Amino acid sequence: MIVKYAEKNEKELINKIIVSAFSTEEGKKIVHIIDDFIQEKNKNEIISLTAKINDEIVGFISFSPIFFTPEINITGYILAPLAVLPRHQNQGVGTELINTGMKILKKENLDFLFVYGDPKYYAKFGFNKKDSKIFIPPFPLSYPNGWLGINLTQIKVPKTEIKFSCVDALSSEDLW
Repeated sequence: MIVKYAEKNEKELINKIIVSAFSTEEGKKIVHIIDDFIQEKNKNEIISLTAKINDEIVGFISFSPIFFTPEINITGYILAPLAVLPRHQNQGVGTELINTGMKILKKENLDFLFVYGDPKYYAKFGFNKKDSKIFIPPFPLSYPNGWLGINLTQIKVPKTEIKFSCVDALSSEDLW
């Protein structure tokens, strides 16, 4: 398996992965996120990766910055979305995408990574409720147990709640 930075000319293949990996309604929302990432004013800060097996793109992941309000001396990113073709799920593709992305973020000395997803799955990578507890997403969560974080640099954090906003592509209440 080869994990590499996603390229613009792979957008249609990435969209097909997303549509096949998610329910129809959710897949449509996520395809719009990818389209919006391309138009995003902070697109140079978005990290998108693909996984290839035998020259076929079988997985996709994206990491985008979050912006703390008020500004603090902590950096954060959010993992969204992660998608793997169904026939390649449970074969380590998602794991490889997440681990590669986390290595990139750590190399850049980025402090926190957040995810809004299955706690059981993401706990394998060190994501937990404790590290996400004081960070308040931009919208109320429909699935609060899915809000998880990981402190990549072991930076000390304030004890008070910290609000943040996301890139435009993730700034829609129906995604939360």
